[in-house]
Amino acid sequence: MKYLIISFFGLFVNLGYAQTSELNQVSKLIGSFEAEKNIEKLEEAQNLITTLFSKKDYRPDAQAYFSKAKVSSLLLRNQDQEDPVAFSEGVISDFSAALAADKRMKLRHNILTELYLTKIKMSEIGNKSYENEDYQTAYTCYDKALELNALEIDYPRHMPMDTSFLFTSAVFANLAKDNDAAIKKFEKLVEMDYPRKDLYDYLIRLYTEKGNEAKIKSITRLKEQRFPE
Repeated sequence: MKYLIISFFGLFVNLGYAQTSELNQVSKLIGSFEAEKNIEKLEEAQNLITTLFSKKDYRPDAQAYFSKAKVSSLLLRNQDQEDPVAFSEGVISDFSAALAADKRMKLRHNILTELYLTKIKMSEIGNKSYENEDYQTAYTCYDKALELNALEIDYPRHMPMDTSFLFTSAVFANLAKDNDAAIKKFEKLVEMDYPRKDLYDYLIRLYTEKGNEAKIKSITRLKEQRFPE
């Protein structure tokens, strides 16, 4: 029995060492990419960490989740993705897992820094889609940026709601003909006293399309109070 316990402990130690070694290799590949800007280094890192996470006996810690999130984020920011919106869903999931696992907040600053850069990238993709009149993709990209902003709020450093992203998301929702979503976002901005006069013009137009006279009168009155001539 004694030898069985020793053998089991030895196997556990060796397994942990192998996994730590693989994670260190991922970190080295990330460092190499940041120094050389060789996308193949990132792809190698992604393959390595995907294999590591697929192992049934693997128990990732906060550092492992952060490494996975950072690799995904760097790929999104530095490599053209066939479907950036779909790809971003995995990135958001990785960041969420990293923040949840970081119980002692030792990695909070680093995680949120990478998350912020990812949020900015999604807004850039959204802006480019807007320029190409692909309003649905523009809207969806900004909604993904808002999902990242929600993580900033849930795991503060301390980040408030990013009202500029919320306003742009509302505008793109309107352009994409998702008027119910646009109204909900614009109304949220009114509650937050967002200082843009055209916010009220958007709502007046949207309420007019819906024939909601009561809300037209209410928002017009509020606009006059907040932006007197």
